[in-house]
Amino acid sequence: MKKRKNFYVILITVSVYILLSWFIKAGNFNNGAYSGTGFNQLGILDLLLAPINLFNYFAVSMTKNIDGYVNQFAYGNIIIAFIAMGALYGTLNKTGAYNRLVVDIAKKFENKKVGFLIVMAIIFYVLSSLTGLELVLFMFVPFVGAVLSKMKFNKVTAFSATIGAMLFGRLGSLYNPSINGLNQVIIGTGINSGIIARIIIFIILGIILGATLYLTREKEVSKEEDILLLEDVKDNKKSYVPIIVSSVVVTLVLLVFMYNWYYMFNTTKVTDAFNNMMGVQVKNYTFMHNLFGMTESFGYWTGFTMSVLLLIQTLIIKFIYNIKLEDYAEGIKKSISDLIPMIGFSILSLSVIVLSLNSADSFIYTIINELCGLVSNEQAVGVFLSSILHSFFINDYFALLSSLAPAFTTIYNGGSTEKMVLVTQVAHGFVSLISPLNVYLVAGLTFFGISFKDWFKYIWKALLIILGVSIIILMI
Repeated sequence: MKKRKNFYVILITVSVYILLSWFIKAGNFNNGAYSGTGFNQLGILDLLLAPINLFNYFAVSMTKNIDGYVNQFAYGNIIIAFIAMGALYGTLNKTGAYNRLVVDIAKKFENKKVGFLIVMAIIFYVLSSLTGLELVLFMFVPFVGAVLSKMKFNKVTAFSATIGAMLFGRLGSLYNPSINGLNQVIIGTGINSGIIARIIIFIILGIILGATLYLTREKEVSKEEDILLLEDVKDNKKSYVPIIVSSVVVTLVLLVFMYNWYYMFNTTKVTDAFNNMMGVQVKNYTFMHNLFGMTESFGYWTGFTMSVLLLIQTLIIKFIYNIKLEDYAEGIKKSISDLIPMIGFSILSLSVIVLSLNSADSFIYTIINELCGLVSNEQAVGVFLSSILHSFFINDYFALLSSLAPAFTTIYNGGSTEKMVLVTQVAHGFVSLISPLNVYLVAGLTFFGISFKDWFKYIWKALLIILGVSIIILMI
């Protein structure tokens, strides 16, 4: 029932976007100057085709890298990665050792479960803030969620400590290439631009997150709630060390290879070191490069390559635990089947981004132009409201920054670029916590079986505090 309600919420939000295109004329910002272009009306066929076209938009824009400009990959690879995660957990369930790993961790921290809850949340929060690799972090959501369920925390608490903490980290980004790195590449701000305010926001957000979890800790359930991707199995004495080791290795590789070192630190040293290693020749033969190949550049790995690594991990686990082929296939089939609602809702939540890619003209820019005109003397207010609107429907920071940064600079000529960037980051992160079109929020709520209503009831007080604190810091 809750999943059905979430479907309606997402569908209504997408439908509102389409309907508004019929009543508000479209426009665009070209080099910061707004120009109206007339109606850009979207239809039912556009909506029906959007989920399919999602997979035609792996390369959605051109962004700067060490060699000039390359395709920025996004969106479709997230769905592929979700499917690969399902395959991985389906395989893990067939080992028997995975279930025992979950149970053993839950028992070990039974008397310190509140501390465990908060520590897990802080880990998700900090890694999200420093890396921006939400897709990699999402890989651990089913595992941590299962452990918290065994500890008898309810699903909303488990969600808040994982997906919620991850989205908090996006709001309080410190050295996140997909936020702070893009600020450098597109706007030209320094790596430590506004760092004092960013650190203050980061610390306060961490306190709010920890306090929210602590104050709701008693809302337990009489027994652990069912979590997808975890099956009960008979007693199994097989070691879970191979699972831990393989997961650590894959995670470290993903964190290093998917992290955009150039965006963040404006350096090619890490990339050069990797290229030198791959280019080592043995009797004039580039063994490493020819053996592994490399279709995605170092620092620009996406969910495609991540999916391949996860599938390789499933094969390694299959052979280590001697899983029969039919059991291996059955586990993958069942796990992916359990994730179908999550995958379907995620595709729908991304549909507006796909619709926006069809044309640079949108009614959103017309509204933003009017908003900024009304508050032309208040840069922070104009940027905040504009970023809120854009992020709600098109929940992508690159699209937000590349579309509106030149406009903000033009409209608020002489304003503070540092303030503009910080306000944009805060507004985008704030909306990401509640937008039905944020793919990770949608995927997480669907996975845990939580409605948007239940999530909002849980988080609204924290949201008000975050909003108030952010406004005060930005005013100062």
